[in-house]
Amino acid sequence: MLRAAGARWEKTVTEEDIERLRAAEARFRRVMQSNMIGIFFYEASGAITEANDAFLRMIGYTREDVQATRLNWTTITAAEYAPAVRDALEQLRQTGTCEPFEKEYIRKDGTRLPVLFGGAALDDDCRSGVAFAFDITQRWEARRQLAASERRFRAFMDNSPAVAFIKDAQGRRIYFNRHYRQTFQDGAQELFGKTDYELFPPDVAAKLGVADRQVLESRQAVRVVEDVPTPDGVPHHWLVIKFPIEETPGEFLIGAVAVDISEQQRAEAALRQARDELEVHVAQRTASLLAVNGRLQAEIAQRQQVEAALRRDHEFLEHLLSLSENDRKLVAYEIHDGLVQYVTASLMHLDSLVRLLPPEVPRENIDVSRSLLRQAMTEARRLISGLRPLILDESGVVAAIDYLVREQPDDFQITFQHDVRSERFPPLLESAVFRICQEALTNIRKHSRATQVAINLVEENETIRLDIRDNGQGFDSGVVTSQTFGLQGIRERTRLLGGQAQIESAPAAGTHISVVLPKV
Repeated sequence: MLRAAGARWEKTVTEEDIERLRAAEARFRRVMQSNMIGIFFYEASGAITEANDAFLRMIGYTREDVQATRLNWTTITAAEYAPAVRDALEQLRQTGTCEPFEKEYIRKDGTRLPVLFGGAALDDDCRSGVAFAFDITQRWEARRQLAASERRFRAFMDNSPAVAFIKDAQGRRIYFNRHYRQTFQDGAQELFGKTDYELFPPDVAAKLGVADRQVLESRQAVRVVEDVPTPDGVPHHWLVIKFPIEETPGEFLIGAVAVDISEQQRAEAALRQARDELEVHVAQRTASLLAVNGRLQAEIAQRQQVEAALRRDHEFLEHLLSLSENDRKLVAYEIHDGLVQYVTASLMHLDSLVRLLPPEVPRENIDVSRSLLRQAMTEARRLISGLRPLILDESGVVAAIDYLVREQPDDFQITFQHDVRSERFPPLLESAVFRICQEALTNIRKHSRATQVAINLVEENETIRLDIRDNGQGFDSGVVTSQTFGLQGIRERTRLLGGQAQIESAPAAGTHISVVLPKV
């Protein structure tokens, strides 16, 4: 109650007032101890005299730090917030409270803590007060992530080759990327907040509004091609995707991304024209090719006829060559079995007659006859060897070449090496190898003036290789002389049997004959 005391009024504190004060203090203590927010008491100097556990956990200090008056709410505030702290103190002096504001405390370990700070004076002269600090780390992190997301979004959109924009439901532009501004901004013209009717001719704006309404009504994305001019008046074709963006429940914006396809459409038109021209050209070319193909077919048929004739000629030549070899063989056998046998018998009879004649009978004529018969036998054997040595049929080509080498005069030294695995080859092949070797040795003996000759016969997988090399005077292979007719015979004989002959020679460099013949 109140009572008068002289000239002043005094208030008498009743027990009821004390109880109410105690209840209020108990409620405040419960708030302090609930640790939902940080609460501390401070003095005018900024020294913190009391703090709840929540505040101490927030800043990393202990109650001993509070009791030792090592905490000051102004000094633990980050330096860049000093102007805000001065404003808060001024508000406390003037009104007894300060508006909550965000700042950062420096924890004991040096890290920072973002808080929402508010305070009130406890007396009229602001000698003490109470402050509240709410940890807004999550809010700051969300704000940081939002800012980072916005930076990523802007960086992505501003570096996109497509133009992008967002309109509200009234068609006003509320966002556009850098490429959109560079494409559609005319000088200092403002784009933000503008509608299509403010930026483009009425007919263009009316067409653009059709797709916008479709997006808002269907709540679905649409894909359209729109003809929109740039500020220079040049028409461009845009492939546009427009889609709804729900700003708030039930309220939608219109997002759009567009790509300039003018060059593509021009290229497609040029491609269509080129394709039409190509089809005409292909038709003409096809007709030409059909005509050429007809001529080629005729030429192919003619060539096949020629090849068939050549094959028949080749087969006929092979047949003639075989007949020639057979004739040579028959003649050789006829000489051997006829003439040689008769000459041999005559020589034997003369030798017997000489032994029976008395010593006084003259023998000169008989001796001349005997000598002539021996010469006839030698000449017969030479003829047989030239026609076809009997050893070729009896023992094969290796023995025949070896016999041929041994029958050569001593004008030059001959070495013969061979690597032949098969016992025999087809008769025509053996005859060809022998004849080539025989012709080569004849040429060497008549024209080369060689002192050394090397013959090498090798059987390979599917072929027989004959190499004949001499150290003679050689010749210019580009000049045809009498000695080249024998070499031409070697080439022709090789060709008739489907082989290859290579003859290399140069003056003073000798001659190398290489012949490869198929074994079949």
